[in-house]
Amino acid sequence: SCHGGGEHKCGGHCKHGADSTKLYLEYAKRLAQGLEAAAKSMGVKVVISVVNSGGNLICLHAMDDSYIASIKASQEKAFTSVALQMPTHIALEQSRGGSLDGYTGGLGISGGTKEQDILLAQIGAEVFRRL
Repeated sequence: SCHGGGEHKCGGHCKHGADSTKLYLEYAKRLAQGLEAAAKSMGVKVVISVVNSGGNLICLHAMDDSYIASIKASQEKAFTSVALQMPTHIALEQSRGGSLDGYTGGLGISGGTKEQDILLAQIGAEVFRRL
């Protein structure tokens, strides 16, 4: 297994390797395409944002006719999941009534209902584990 931080037992072809930016983008694109198919099967049009461990946008995938507001929302969700190391819906539950709007990572989905967005994010996490 790989340990990150420069010590790689995979020859540098892991998602967190210093030379794996192109591979990471490829994973992000495959993930977004898979999630688009899942969203279509649910009858929802979403925007999918994938960020790296630093919260920087790697891939933005907006389905045709998705909400313009979902572009920013999906990026904020992706950033928050990385910054807080938890899904955003859990972060909101644990915020004790405070708002995390605007401080909202990994993977952000926006455009469906709360339940649809959460389900797609969970599907995305499982797909990513298999890539």
